[in-house]
Amino acid sequence: MPNENKEMGHPGPSSQASATQKAADPVNRIVEGASQLAEDARKAGERYIEEGRRRLPEAEQYYRQGQEAVSAQVRESPLAAMLIAGVVGYFLAYLVHGGGRAPRSGRSDAPPFGRRPPVNEAQRHGMQQDPRERVEVSQSP
Repeated sequence: MPNENKEMGHPGPSSQASATQKAADPVNRIVEGASQLAEDARKAGERYIEEGRRRLPEAEQYYRQGQEAVSAQVRESPLAAMLIAGVVGYFLAYLVHGGGRAPRSGRSDAPPFGRRPPVNEAQRHGMQQDPRERVEVSQSP
């Protein structure tokens, strides 16, 4: 009787187990690889944290020295310090906002979301409705 399933084209339990094993092998390799990658990332993170802790006193010393040097300069000439701060702020705003250039109309790199359709002079002065709201008027013969 056990051979009847094989004769009728039905796989036996051993062939199902081998098919399951074949399908599980790549999955197991992927899981093991991901696990190894996570372990490597954890070890690298620990090394970076340890390096940061080792260098923290040195960085703190540099920060305090810089703070003292700037504070001394500001105490000596506060007006010059404010002028320098204003120039730096203006320069940063210039970099962030692109120098105050007006955006070009019809830019191809900008998405059309929220753009208004072009308005002609007649529409600007209220002589004509917006083209999207235009009502067709039939002409009498």
